Amino acid sequence: MSQRKFSTFACKACGEDIYLDPNRTANSGTRIPINASDDNPHVCPNKPIKPFPCKYCGQPVYWDSKHISPSGKHIPVNFSDNQNHDCRNRGEQRQQNNNNDNDNDDDDDDNNNDSI
Repeated sequence: MSQRKFSTFACKACGEDIYLDPNRTANSGTRIPINASDDNPHVCPNKPIKPFPCKYCGQPVYWDSKHISPSGKHIPVNFSDNQNHDCRNRGEQRQQNNNNDNDNDDDDDDNNNDSI
């Protein structure tokens, strides 16, 4: 373990000793909590889950780093059963948006013809 000049404090969720190093930050600039025991980033096993509503169906979902698609994207997880969220409304919303885009294209053509 390296010698550090940072004071440690207990993680509020699990009690493990951690510290904040101003040289170890996320892309946003936020300091990453570091385990005092091994100087690795702290991944709290008791991190509280903060669900949010799915924008297509309203069902409570959350992000979990263990649920990632083969392409590397995070998959939303159902808060109720901790399973991958497979929103049926998402496909319907995409289809609706595509139809609206096509309808709007037709409307634009009609408007352009009227002005000629």
